[in-house]
Amino acid sequence: MNNNTRNAVTSYGLEILKRSVLWVLYEQPLDYKNEHRRSLHQDKIRQQLGIPKPLYEPNRLVHGILDLLAEDEYVEKAWISGHWRIREEGISVIEGSQ
Repeated sequence: MNNNTRNAVTSYGLEILKRSVLWVLYEQPLDYKNEHRRSLHQDKIRQQLGIPKPLYEPNRLVHGILDLLAEDEYVEKAWISGHWRIREEGISVIEGSQ
C-alpha cells in the first residue's frame, strides 16, 4: 500500500467514525424543556458504537472524534461533565444524508 492509498483509507475511516458519532447523538430524544436533543456522556457514545474499552483512557478515541466535530461546529459540550450534544449544523449533516 502506498502513502496515498493509506492516507485515503485513513481519511475515509475518520469520516465514518465522525458520522457514526453524529448518528448516536442525533438519535437522542428531544428535551422539550430546553428545545434541543439530550446530551450523552462520551462513555455511552463509545458503548453504543461498540468500541472496546481500552485499559487506559477509555474514551480517548471518542473524545478526539468529538473534538474534531466540535471544531466543525457539529457538536458542543453540554453543561454536565463529559456530556455532548449535537448542534443544528450536525443535524443538518445527518438529515442531508438520509
